[in-house]
Amino acid sequence: MSKKGKGNSEWECEDILQAVLLADSFNQRFAPLTFDQPRCLLPLANMPLIDYTLEMLCTSGVQEILVVCRSFAEEIKAHLKQAGWEQNKSVKIITRVSKAFSLGECLREVDTMDIIKKDFILVSGDIVSNIVLTAALEEHKARFKRNKNALMTMLFKVTGPGHHIRSPEDDISIAIGRDNRVAAYVHNDDNQFAFSSSIFASSTNVDMRYDLMDCHISLCSPEVLMRFTDEFDYQTMADFIEGIHEDEVRLNTIHAYIVNENEYVARVGNLHQYNAVSKDVLGRWCYPLVPELIHGQRGMAVQNRRHNIYLEEGAVLTRGCMLEENVLMGKNSRVGREGAPITVISNCVIGRNCTIGAGVRITNSYIFDDVTIEDDCTIDCSIIAAGVVIKSEVRLHPGVMLGYGVTVGPRIALAENTRVSLRLLSREEESLFATENTDPGADERFPGAGRVLGRAADDSSEESGDSDEGSDDGGDNNFDDATPTRSTSSAIRRSDGVWNVSQVGSQGKGYLYCPEDDEESDEDSEDEDTATASRAPAPTGPHGTWWKPLTAEILDDEESSSEDEDEDKDGVADMAGLDDYDDDDRDGVEDEAFQDEVVDLVQERVMSFFNAGTANKVPMDNLALEIAASRSAHNKTPDQVVRGLVFAIMTCNNVDGSVKERVNRIKRIFLKVLPIFKKYIIAPPDKLKFIFAIEEACIKCTYTMPAFQTVIHALYEADALPEQTVLGWHRAAGNAAIRTQVEPFVAWLQDAEEESDEDDSD
Repeated sequence: MSKKGKGNSEWECEDILQAVLLADSFNQRFAPLTFDQPRCLLPLANMPLIDYTLEMLCTSGVQEILVVCRSFAEEIKAHLKQAGWEQNKSVKIITRVSKAFSLGECLREVDTMDIIKKDFILVSGDIVSNIVLTAALEEHKARFKRNKNALMTMLFKVTGPGHHIRSPEDDISIAIGRDNRVAAYVHNDDNQFAFSSSIFASSTNVDMRYDLMDCHISLCSPEVLMRFTDEFDYQTMADFIEGIHEDEVRLNTIHAYIVNENEYVARVGNLHQYNAVSKDVLGRWCYPLVPELIHGQRGMAVQNRRHNIYLEEGAVLTRGCMLEENVLMGKNSRVGREGAPITVISNCVIGRNCTIGAGVRITNSYIFDDVTIEDDCTIDCSIIAAGVVIKSEVRLHPGVMLGYGVTVGPRIALAENTRVSLRLLSREEESLFATENTDPGADERFPGAGRVLGRAADDSSEESGDSDEGSDDGGDNNFDDATPTRSTSSAIRRSDGVWNVSQVGSQGKGYLYCPEDDEESDEDSEDEDTATASRAPAPTGPHGTWWKPLTAEILDDEESSSEDEDEDKDGVADMAGLDDYDDDDRDGVEDEAFQDEVVDLVQERVMSFFNAGTANKVPMDNLALEIAASRSAHNKTPDQVVRGLVFAIMTCNNVDGSVKERVNRIKRIFLKVLPIFKKYIIAPPDKLKFIFAIEEACIKCTYTMPAFQTVIHALYEADALPEQTVLGWHRAAGNAAIRTQVEPFVAWLQDAEEESDEDDSD
């Protein structure tokens, strides 16, 4: 039986699982890339973001997907058709154009379409996940049968502070009551949060959680759309949740579903998350979302080599290139030139139909399709959009973003966080943005969070045009790789195609883009010397340093820098010699108590058995539970647990015996306790911190220093430490004695890596 709705489409009402996919992000964090493409079509590992979301929905059994888009609607429709989604017989995809500027407005429009008839999945179009939603859906439906007031089930993932895919926007605290009811949902402010005491009215058993990340996947009843329609104040999901909690009449409830720890889910909501998720895909942390499978399903063969090197069919590697690790090379791309200086690429995604010259060094960067990079360029932690041309001897410092079709160079250096766009706003577009900028759903087609910088004044345009062609003053003669400076140009409107050669090079094409948040810093720079290469002011906060690991320590440092120095909360006061020691002394006592507990556990559960010769009978599961309980009691992070456990192993080996016996005993204990370490060491950064923790413990306990190389080698053989992690630690190792001790092992790893590369090239 079918039912016809206002959308003039027939929908099966029985046993049809529907989803609403929001293709708009309602923010400007990827500008200026999103001047020409919506975020959901930006490539991640050479596949548009929206395809990851659609794959997840199809795997979960969704049969009808309503794609709602405002910006770039035609481009999104064209992609869905070209990628074969519209021809997919297992799922029906309907695209609707919206006029909404926020999530709330979008859902109100969905309600008027009269398409959604039953429970549905609400998801953003930039989700990367291997989760199957079957279990969550069954729990949601079963709960609704018991409680008709259960409106929505939100998905959360356990990711503690400092986790590499957790973003400041996801820095939330929630209170979970009976039946996983979300009793409170608040965004933390300066590492603080406040809950109303009313959450304990219905139950005294409430869990306060700070280790959960909102997956931006919600299982909703149709009444969710009606609630948005009834309440025009609801613009964001946070508004909706707050309204539900404050409504004392209808008594609706929202519930939480915590995904399995082995399931991967992350939203690519900003540049930091784009970087983190890209590395996870290359590192195979979200299997089966790995390059050879996601592209293989689309009929493209991808070769998977050692060290996570992926080559799409048609990729050409000359003998003049070296791919170190974690690299995806797109179809028909060519790297290096035989007989010329070697080109080195590491931790990068190279798009399709790209040409990269000789003597080029590219690290931790993302190159889209149809990019040309000429000889002797250095690119570090940058994002290069499709169609970009980078002339010879160009250096891109970390954070550089080049928009679609931009040309830079030759012989110019772009400083950190420089963003260049080929698109320049008209007066009408700037006027439109001026009215939209206060709205949380500013259109991605316009640079809602920034300005474009060009010449200092309009009356200099003709002079610039006369001297632009054939003049190298702005590029070659002013090339300064070491000391690029800020631009002091003001925002102007131009459409004559004349570029500022001091900003983009003598053959460059593009305008510097300046995020609106940095207007004040731009004005402060007007007194600086501007004789050398220039740039737009750097974005501040985590978005301005997206290439750095977003650990809890970095977040604390960035937040404290925006406040008064006398308001430090994380031990900085003690280090600076200030008078307020209370908090630091208390933290020190707690650290000492936690460390003592771990030492006692290791001494009791492990060392005694080794001394008795019964190591194989050690109940590691019990030890793991006891350490987890101690961690919970002292509120310690996974990194602190690892450091504490490493230090405990080292300190417990201050016993009699020869150096050889002590080294062998330490190695055996590490291997025995390895299953516990693996519970806390998951992502690549965790493994790197693991090595640094062992190094730190050896330095503190000098009698264990001879065991360092033996332990690292044993952990490598046990597949606990990848080769690239050991080599990465060695490049940053600070202790000369330990570095010298491990040199033979590192040399062996490097020789094995070179032999493997030679075999692959043959």
